[in-house]
Amino acid sequence: MKKKVLGFCLIGLLLVGCGSQETQTVAEENIETVAEVVSEVESETYLFVDDIGREVELSKNIERVVLSGSISQNVFFALAPDKIVATSVTWDAGVEEYIDAKYMDLPVTGQIYSNNPPLDPEILAKVQADVMIDIGESKDGIADDLDKLQMQTGIPCIHISSTLESMPETYRTLGELMQMETEAEEIAVFCEEMLAEIDAIEALEDAEKKNVLYVLGDAGLNVLAKDSYFMGAMDQIVNNQAVLENPAAKGTGNEVDMEQLLLWNPEIIIFDSGSIYDEVADQVMWQGMDAIAKDTYYKIPYGPYKWIGQSSDGYLSLLWAGALLYPEEVTYNLQEEMTRFFKLFYHSDLTEEQYAAFMEDSVLK
Repeated sequence: MKKKVLGFCLIGLLLVGCGSQETQTVAEENIETVAEVVSEVESETYLFVDDIGREVELSKNIERVVLSGSISQNVFFALAPDKIVATSVTWDAGVEEYIDAKYMDLPVTGQIYSNNPPLDPEILAKVQADVMIDIGESKDGIADDLDKLQMQTGIPCIHISSTLESMPETYRTLGELMQMETEAEEIAVFCEEMLAEIDAIEALEDAEKKNVLYVLGDAGLNVLAKDSYFMGAMDQIVNNQAVLENPAAKGTGNEVDMEQLLLWNPEIIIFDSGSIYDEVADQVMWQGMDAIAKDTYYKIPYGPYKWIGQSSDGYLSLLWAGALLYPEEVTYNLQEEMTRFFKLFYHSDLTEEQYAAFMEDSVLK
């Protein structure tokens, strides 16, 4: 289209240079054509202002999308999986149980803010995306990072800030971006309903909330600290005992020692998937903790991704923890809400067997 505009401009200039009445008339007609073509070009794009204030020229008809990382991929997949032309990470083992196999063989571009795997600008440029979308936390220097990547690849890059609390508006923004307002509104309403479901728990006095630790790592000696990014809304419904001066921003949490865990000694311990949940009952040091001795420790379910954090799967952690820790306060049926979630976010029908597998080590003993 730009070449056409340039061609018409050159023709107009040459004809005007000839000086005759006839050529001037032709030139005027060509100038009008140029104006029409320029107008057409402009009508196909618009300036989008992202959540860090950057103005980015985007197509009004976005058909090919790449995502900056796993959280962005997780959130966007719910709305428009068929628009994704490359994944930022390789799908986890077992994900095909929930996600259609046609999405498994897409190119992998890597992630901007992770080395697992790192972003490969060459692969990114080859997929010819209409836009790269970064969803989640607004990191320091992100504006410069996206500007640089946009110059390297020629792909417009935008950031949409998002947490579990703001996720409804995230989906409404994505709906406008993708011209999928109806589909986005259904997801946004679900998010609002889930947040409303835990309002009663959030309103409890601190003395009525459970004292909890979320532990992870091979030895169970890492914690997700209070006010850390990955605990997010979970901190609103529990008394997180891991109060640390510098909460880690990464999903691996803060490393502590057994002495510190014994000092906190919470009434409830939630073990991350892949941690040492299956072994702690037989370990002498862990037996000194009340939660282990009283059998009030649980493993958070896993699938297709970790449930903890600020991606859309974080809603699953809230639904699960609410039903587990405060059964007298919640009004929802956990299985029904999980079934709704998997249909909306993974376009998958959650089976009775899958639900039972999720709950195997994750319900009241």
